Amino acid sequence: MTKEAGDLYAKVMVDTPGLGLLDYAVPADMLVAVGDRVVVGLRTRNVVGIVAGLRAAADFAENRVRQIKAVLRDSAPMTEEWLALTRFAAGYYIRSWGEAAVPTLPVFFRRIPGVRHQNQLEKLKKLPEPAGEAGPKPALNDEQSAAVEAVSTASGYSPFLLFGVTGSGKTEVYLHIMERVLARDPEAQVLLLVPEINLTPQLEGRVRSRFPGESVVTLNSDLADMERARSWLAVHEGRARVLVGTRMSVFSSFRKLSLVIVDEEHDQSFKAGDGLRYSARDLAVWRAHRNGIPVVLGSATPSIESWVKAQSGGYRLLELHQRAVQNALLPAIELIEPPRRGSGEALSDEACAAMSRCLEAGRQVLVFLNRRGYSPVLSCPACGWVSTCRRCSTFSVFHKSSRSLVCHHCGWQTEVPEACPSCGNVDILPRGIGTERLEEEIGRRFPERKVLRIDRDSVSRKHEAEKAFAKVHRGEVDILVGTQMIAKGHDFYNVGLVVILNSDAQILSPDARAKERLFATLMQVAGRAPRRSGACRHSDAASRGPPFRRSGKAGLQGLCGVSRRGTQGKLVRSLCPSGTGHGAGEDARRGTLLPQRLRKVRLQHGSRGRQGLRSRAHAPRAPDGCRTRPVARRGRRQGIPEPFSLAVAGNLQCALGHRLDHRGRPGIHLVGHLPDVF
Repeated sequence: MTKEAGDLYAKVMVDTPGLGLLDYAVPADMLVAVGDRVVVGLRTRNVVGIVAGLRAAADFAENRVRQIKAVLRDSAPMTEEWLALTRFAAGYYIRSWGEAAVPTLPVFFRRIPGVRHQNQLEKLKKLPEPAGEAGPKPALNDEQSAAVEAVSTASGYSPFLLFGVTGSGKTEVYLHIMERVLARDPEAQVLLLVPEINLTPQLEGRVRSRFPGESVVTLNSDLADMERARSWLAVHEGRARVLVGTRMSVFSSFRKLSLVIVDEEHDQSFKAGDGLRYSARDLAVWRAHRNGIPVVLGSATPSIESWVKAQSGGYRLLELHQRAVQNALLPAIELIEPPRRGSGEALSDEACAAMSRCLEAGRQVLVFLNRRGYSPVLSCPACGWVSTCRRCSTFSVFHKSSRSLVCHHCGWQTEVPEACPSCGNVDILPRGIGTERLEEEIGRRFPERKVLRIDRDSVSRKHEAEKAFAKVHRGEVDILVGTQMIAKGHDFYNVGLVVILNSDAQILSPDARAKERLFATLMQVAGRAPRRSGACRHSDAASRGPPFRRSGKAGLQGLCGVSRRGTQGKLVRSLCPSGTGHGAGEDARRGTLLPQRLRKVRLQHGSRGRQGLRSRAHAPRAPDGCRTRPVARRGRRQGIPEPFSLAVAGNLQCALGHRLDHRGRPGIHLVGHLPDVF
């Protein structure tokens, strides 16, 4: 929509909290289109905004309306589809349109052009030429072929949930679907979302090798501003046909988006924790619905809401029960006795013996501990002082390598005190175990072995994670120690044993979905072990909850001998091998063990969500198009849009002037994705 100026006014969105669309007059000698980026005056400064509409009259007196200062022609206008996406996100997550839309642009396209802008723009438009030969194309098994055929032959909006065990070849299914979509339409583009930045290079490499003649770009927060702008512009102009990126990629502007794939759809990394608290997975589903295209959500441990959608018919369920590698077995899982309390050791003798046997066989060992730093806290044995953050109520973590205390919640850090700040005792001690301390202990127990630690502290610089994983794949590492960075998406072909430490810590979280996320973590880490054959051992499992029982029963083959410390610190339980318990064989054949676990957790959330409901008479009015359900907290009731994603909770807190319960209950409906979509 382009108009020549007469008495013409533009509705412009700017990135300023609390401001809606602003009226600006269009000069007589200027052509403006909806979606154009423009330079406008805002109070005493000039900013870049986006034209959201054109009108013949302003909402204010003409002498009070400023004029647009310039139209930026360095890129095509933002598409109508992108404007619809950002407008929906702004309304759904309770932000102004400008707050939701403008920050999604790369910094290069958000700033006012300078003298070097044109030269930089010319460099941005140069993409590396696709080169190389096509990589190997593994043959698909029957289940994979059926999944590819189902998605490829779907027409219009078609949501799929690809539920496959770890190592079942979900990535290969994605690549075959992408191949068919790109071959069918020369202008088609594909969006592939991944949860972690460190997964992007590996997946990008596989996509590039499969499509050597196509332009494949990546987008994540680890890229420099110019690299991010180059990828964004290539997708916006249609020159790049495949975009592999993290959650920010869901807001990219496509010329013709034809397929959306969300890998590891259950991962909480798809939810933004600050600014616009959006869920990239939910917006990907909405975007596919808006464009009338297929969307594939893949996971070995689907989220509760996605599973319920599949069970109710909202999504079509595609299942992969067997591993892609021929004759590959799922890992045997064993829960072992942790070290004696007070020993100061992280590894038990049983775990060390298993590691020694694996290493002697020429295989690698992966040790997982989801806790960075040397120890979670410093404490004083004399007065009981513990290190805490001065900004928030969490503990500050001791990092021995930098001799500092760091809050992993807000980022505050300080030097380690020479003595206890409370009583002056110089014997302050580290309590608990982190990855730094674990690496130190493994180096002491296995001095002749090469140990590598991978977490956000050890691979904080650019490309360090890629180099570290390359060492593992080349066999230069015997024992790999890490956090969630090594838990998903990586194919460690020579890993023969996975040791999981302190796995019960996550279940103590006040998060309403702690059990669900712990189960997903256990299954994902266990799946790293044996893409051919191997074993997985859990240590320090103090809980008897469903995550531990299900991690041993969800279709895993082989011996699942389980032992863990209960309240008496003794061996308390042993699980029978998969398929030998009552009804286990039938469940394994039908693949219903995980659904049963999900239904059970869902019922727990549902029952909590229905407790304490009272009259709706005093509930404030919710946004248009959303039903409301009262939330009771300390005697107050507030209206909450239903259904809604947990990512919106922080924005609701600001909009309604109250805080939700720390467990996210009651009244939170965890089943639906988005209102008025399905």
